[in-house]
Amino acid sequence: MEIKATHKNARVSVRKVRTYRNVVRGLAAEAALNQLTFLPGKVPQILHKVLTSAIANATNNHELDKKDLVVADVVADAGFTLKRFRPVSRGRSHGFRKKTAHVTVVLEPQEVVKKDKK
Repeated sequence: MEIKATHKNARVSVRKVRTYRNVVRGLAAEAALNQLTFLPGKVPQILHKVLTSAIANATNNHELDKKDLVVADVVADAGFTLKRFRPVSRGRSHGFRKKTAHVTVVLEPQEVVKKDKK
């Protein structure tokens, strides 16, 4: 069972989100929250909020325990792009793009493997 939470149109580029994706993938949910708390930058704050929302979805909607959740994947897709212009000399302008991203965090419950005692 997959539990998802999404933040759409985050004002950060997809490339920056993808650099932090491998930091939290495969960690337990609580360990990932602790890891994101102490990382610098804007992207860990966004990922922290989305991960908190995914944990809330799992506990409230699916009645799962917070300790049993694992970060299965972090997906970053491109959102819309704001096109802006900055004036430069001689009456000209240079364009630049403000990119956005759709950030999705996928959680899965950790499977408990029971060993038979013989």
